[in-house]
Amino acid sequence: MGNIFFIADTHFRGRYMLGYYERSFGVKLDSTDHYDNIMIKKWNRTIQMNDRVYVIGDFADLPHRRGKDYSLLYKLNGIKSLIIGTHDLGFYSRDFWYHGAIDKDLVRKYWIEVGFDRVSFDRQEIEYNGVKIVMTHERTIVKEGEINVYGHNHDVPGDNRQYHNVSVPVTNFQPISIHKVFMRATNPDYVEEDDNPDQERIKRDRRLFRRRFGKDAIYDPHWRAKDFVPRQSEAVKIEPSKTMLPSDYYVFPVLDYAKEEARRKENNPNSSS
Repeated sequence: MGNIFFIADTHFRGRYMLGYYERSFGVKLDSTDHYDNIMIKKWNRTIQMNDRVYVIGDFADLPHRRGKDYSLLYKLNGIKSLIIGTHDLGFYSRDFWYHGAIDKDLVRKYWIEVGFDRVSFDRQEIEYNGVKIVMTHERTIVKEGEINVYGHNHDVPGDNRQYHNVSVPVTNFQPISIHKVFMRATNPDYVEEDDNPDQERIKRDRRLFRRRFGKDAIYDPHWRAKDFVPRQSEAVKIEPSKTMLPSDYYVFPVLDYAKEEARRKENNPNSSS
């Protein structure tokens, strides 16, 4: 048996995630195939064939709407286990979230057939060096001394040593080892090496970009192109509190105000305008 790794929110085949994820990638993503190929290379550079990889939800968005997709999982090294996330149910029904009836056996059967070794809907627990590690797609409360490894929050890191978000935007889009999670949680003096040799180059490129275009410009890896014009981030619109709102702020769907006024007078004949 090899090493154990975690990853979440890979969203393979997810065209709706391209614009969101390319900001963290630092490269322009032209298509889902472009994104998938980069992810496969990053995955296989980290994972050996006998490693166990726990995919903690939202593995893929659209591999299954046009029939079973057998090609994707077999390109990825390792023995793969899936903890079901919301996007992993998409093949069952386009609008499954509007219905309460999900056939868990059917979902499990599908993902086993396309290449996962194990599939689970519930939290999974493993022990590493005497510490219980609880895996859930969304963050959950665990006992003192336990570690929660989760996804779903994408680029929001865990807020303390006991909770570890392993969504790809915070793991450099590659699996993270159980040893690294364990050391982060239990050893305050732990210093880890940068897994990505290109990371410093990307950080430096971003610093140069901000220096040239300002902190409000949205980073684009092609900023050195001729006649490049950066997009500017929009100011956040702050909604006034209700105590500051004028009395007529809320507009109700009353189409005929004359009829509404007549109805009010009919119901309250003694009231004055």
